[in-house]
Amino acid sequence: MPLGWIALWVLIIVLFGLQAVGAILQIKNYEKAVARSRKMGITGVGQRRSKFLGSYIVVVACDRQHIVRHVEILDGITLASRFREIKEVLGEPVEGKTFEYFLEKLRALDPKEQKRQQGYLDAFASLEGYFQKEKDKAAEAALAAKRAEKEKELDEEQIYDDLDDEEA
Repeated sequence: MPLGWIALWVLIIVLFGLQAVGAILQIKNYEKAVARSRKMGITGVGQRRSKFLGSYIVVVACDRQHIVRHVEILDGITLASRFREIKEVLGEPVEGKTFEYFLEKLRALDPKEQKRQQGYLDAFASLEGYFQKEKDKAAEAALAAKRAEKEKELDEEQIYDDLDDEEA
């Protein structure tokens, strides 16, 4: 095999190795961003994928009152890209606003702009899904408690009926 072909194969192997190392570094960067957000509250993650430029990942944290506490974004096409905190979404300051506020604004956008803002939409929608599940669990628990109370009342009535039957 000529020396040129060997050099080409070595270059290809080195490039694949660099790609693997870069992927590992990006995953660690993502994990750190999510861990930071989880310390600040309930976390939602969204992404926008693009074939060329314009891809990004958004990590949003909010508290139990639905107030957005922290937003980070990873955008860029190089391995040197890192998550950075942002203070505005759609030109609106994040501080003091609920995720529902941003979700409503995002859903009101025209479809083309919604596609550009897909990562934000996904992140806020994942928070909406989390709180909906919490609400459903609470409603289910309340219904189960109500059923248990009703069964207890029926059992007590049955006991009194049985006692009346024995006396007769």
